[in-house]
Amino acid sequence: MSAGSRGAGGPASPGPEVARAFIERSLDGFFVHDEDGRLVAVNAAACTSTGYTRAELLRMNALDVVQVSADEARLNWDLAMAGTMRVIPAMHRRKDGSTFPIEAHLFCHEIDGRRYIAGLTRDISERVASVRAMSDAQRRLEERVAESAHHSERVASLLQAVIDAAPDLVYIKDRAGRYQYINSAVAELAGISPALAIGSDDTVVFPAIAETLMATDREIMDSGIGNEVEEYPEVDGELRTYLSNKAPYWGADGEVVGLIGISRDITAARRDQDLLQHAEARWQFAIDGAGDGIWDWDVPSGSVFRSQQWRALLGYAAEDLGETLDDWASRVHPDDYARSWRIIQAVVRGEIAEFSVEHRMRTKDGSWRWVHDRGRAMEVGPDGVPTRLIGTLTDITERRRAESEIRELNRRLRWRADHDDLTGLLGRAGFIERATDVVEQRRADGDALAVLWIDLDSFKRINDSLGHKIGDQVLQVVARRLQSASLPTDLVARLGGDEFVVLRPRVDAARRTADWAERVRGAMARPVEVDGVHLTVTCSIGLVESGAADDGITQLLIDGDLALLQAKRDGRNRIVQHSAGLHAPQQERVALATHIRSVIARGEVVVRYQPVVDLATGAMVGAEALARMPGPDGEELSPAGFLPHLEALGMLPDLARIVLDRACTDFAAAPELGWVSVNLASEDLADPQLPHVVEDALARSGLEPARLILEINERVVPERHVLAATHRLIELGIRIALDDFGTGWSSLAQLRDLNLALVKIDRSVVTASTGHDDPQLEAMLDAAVAMARALDLDVIAEGIECPAESAALAAAGAHYAQGFLWSRPVDIDRLPRWADPAAAQ
Repeated sequence: MSAGSRGAGGPASPGPEVARAFIERSLDGFFVHDEDGRLVAVNAAACTSTGYTRAELLRMNALDVVQVSADEARLNWDLAMAGTMRVIPAMHRRKDGSTFPIEAHLFCHEIDGRRYIAGLTRDISERVASVRAMSDAQRRLEERVAESAHHSERVASLLQAVIDAAPDLVYIKDRAGRYQYINSAVAELAGISPALAIGSDDTVVFPAIAETLMATDREIMDSGIGNEVEEYPEVDGELRTYLSNKAPYWGADGEVVGLIGISRDITAARRDQDLLQHAEARWQFAIDGAGDGIWDWDVPSGSVFRSQQWRALLGYAAEDLGETLDDWASRVHPDDYARSWRIIQAVVRGEIAEFSVEHRMRTKDGSWRWVHDRGRAMEVGPDGVPTRLIGTLTDITERRRAESEIRELNRRLRWRADHDDLTGLLGRAGFIERATDVVEQRRADGDALAVLWIDLDSFKRINDSLGHKIGDQVLQVVARRLQSASLPTDLVARLGGDEFVVLRPRVDAARRTADWAERVRGAMARPVEVDGVHLTVTCSIGLVESGAADDGITQLLIDGDLALLQAKRDGRNRIVQHSAGLHAPQQERVALATHIRSVIARGEVVVRYQPVVDLATGAMVGAEALARMPGPDGEELSPAGFLPHLEALGMLPDLARIVLDRACTDFAAAPELGWVSVNLASEDLADPQLPHVVEDALARSGLEPARLILEINERVVPERHVLAATHRLIELGIRIALDDFGTGWSSLAQLRDLNLALVKIDRSVVTASTGHDDPQLEAMLDAAVAMARALDLDVIAEGIECPAESAALAAAGAHYAQGFLWSRPVDIDRLPRWADPAAAQ
């Protein structure tokens, strides 16, 4: 190639003389023969290994050196000519008649129209001898194992149970670094199920340190020598130290086929060493808890020092207490004593380095206070057993009371979320959750089930002519009749409007199912008297039956809905049983899902913003970014029209990244608009790359991190990966908001650990607490706001639609709000710079 034809001035390829020099100096033998087997070229290593001179070899046929049959030689020639590189074991014959094993790499080449086979050969005598020795050892071992097979099986079962219950990490990997076995400790540490881990390598199981782990494992397997190494996985945001003993294991052919490892968490031991080396650090724990009560226990003598604050927490003076352990033990609640003492004793015996336990203690006036008792072994004796413990005592009575109130609030909100307020029946969410469990159980048992999808005929006419009050009473009567016509094991729900559904977990025959549906239709058709008005209400019913191998509840509801639609088309007041011919409308849903996928791929998502206002001043302080999407007909889809499809397609993270990029870009160009919040789904939080994605979006747009708020849903917060992700995002300067506050779990301790900046109170909490003349319901909102304020968190209420709700929020102490009262979600250029409810109408 000329200099002008080289790409980007790249180096020229080495010439043939260089190639010949490399081949000649190679430690591996090099043989070339033509189609007739005549040797036409050899290197020095070929001569050395066979004992022939170059001239002698070039007068010989390849079969004079290689011990293979003519048929085998022809097969190797044909495969090589077909372009298949061959790696074969064989035996070479030396000039003195002796033989030795070799491994040959064969490939073809054509020169001036003639075809040749070239082979690189390597003497593998030592490897074969090693393999034979290992095979003999393995054969003897297998014979020994076979003699006691029954005993071995029992021992193996016991060992398996012991290994799985062991706190140490026990694992086996194959030669490629893929996990073949993990015990429970590995699964818990990695936060991954054994089924997902098996067959995956460390990029999936321990992605943060995968490169280091895989490099260490390769070194051990390549060398065939076990090793003891320290490894540093991150657990809940904390870097921990594990001492790992790893060793290769071999297959029947003597080759290393994988690795066995045992890793032990030595973090606590290392921490104890540091404490012993630094005397000053032994008091740091007490200094950090200066606002709490401090105690110091000399274990051998039993003497316990308690600070003035320790005594004051329980109302005691110095003269009221001695310096013995009994002064503590006699004041611990009887129901808490055994559990607390067992945990403390684990430290005293040296089993763990520190303890943390919550229990009740009796005060001087006889009342009980909840306390958080924490302690740590600060000094150990020559035998390694602790001789001195230091700890703190914290009064957590108010926190416990607040958590109890929140749990009750959550219970009531959960009931309201799962049930229909008007009829007391299950609502859509509650029905789906329970029905999913029923379907899975029936599938496991092999039982059939049935679903009735019921819609009242011409119910809108009742509402329009007689009013919603009469209509609501009719719905209540219908609900009672459905319950009366159902079995105690049936699930009866109102999905919304005048649509009801009944799931029967077990049916015996088609005839009985049809009879049941007819009884329900008859019960609905009986005259209804409401406020002196006599009405006849009929219904259309879609019936679907499911065998043990059928689809889940979602498909059953789709099938029931199709049957119901057909019943209405057939003239109403009818029962239609689902059949395969009713599935044509599903094509439309598939088409819609395909359209939504293409909208995401083309980046045609529309991002609108709903302003957030300061309840004290009415000024806009920021906005929430909300996704909208065009439908196939050009009309805009509601979130309910596209979010379920994206979730089913696993594309929610794609949508979140589009919204994040757009929001950062829009608000970077408009600093006067304040901050912008973007919603994250659980799929986003499970992605270890999330902090990098957010950091890149900020860098591209130039938006200051302090102006970005990421909203996470309360129901996914307690997961370990969520805590790690949020901590990294906060380090970037981003604020985290807890969305749908009050609808899921709530724990002051967990909220504190998250370092949240804001909480968003769900509309369900606001609506449940206003307009009911129920002091307990009204207290829900006050409790939710008070809990957030106690943690020094800003409060945003969402979904505010009327002045009464806004006033209730302001009275409760909420800081900010958003909703249709001020503005619907709008384009960036239409965002108001202040809130004006009159202008928003």
